[in-house]
Amino acid sequence: MRNNIDRRALLRRAGTLATAAAAISTLPVLASGDDRALIEAEAEITRLYASMVAHPDRDSFAEPWAPIYQRIYALEDFIIDTPPATLVGAAVKLRRLLDVELGMGTGQSDTDAPSLARVLALVHRMVGEPTHPTRPTST
Repeated sequence: MRNNIDRRALLRRAGTLATAAAAISTLPVLASGDDRALIEAEAEITRLYASMVAHPDRDSFAEPWAPIYQRIYALEDFIIDTPPATLVGAAVKLRRLLDVELGMGTGQSDTDAPSLARVLALVHRMVGEPTHPTRPTST
């Protein structure tokens, strides 16, 4: 049996692709330049920690590590204080909150609830406020 591709089949296929492309173009933005600074801050944190891996005394906050830790903490604060513009930015914030070594699992911080509240605000902007009764959340 031989598969023949005729003009009608190509047009049907093109129509299906056009419909799929139109549907995809209406999806919410998943990433944009608006979150580029969050992404770059997360990447720099990763690079800074990676640069210290080979050094057994890296947990010391003395020289030469003090400036590196200060930079990491400044980047963490930036991520905490910056509301995400897209789901990609929300993912950055969640990854920092869930970091195996430094995230919420290692102890609560005064910055945890405000950071999560910003992520929740983004989700509410995307899907709308709940129409059913809900418990209060931290802000």
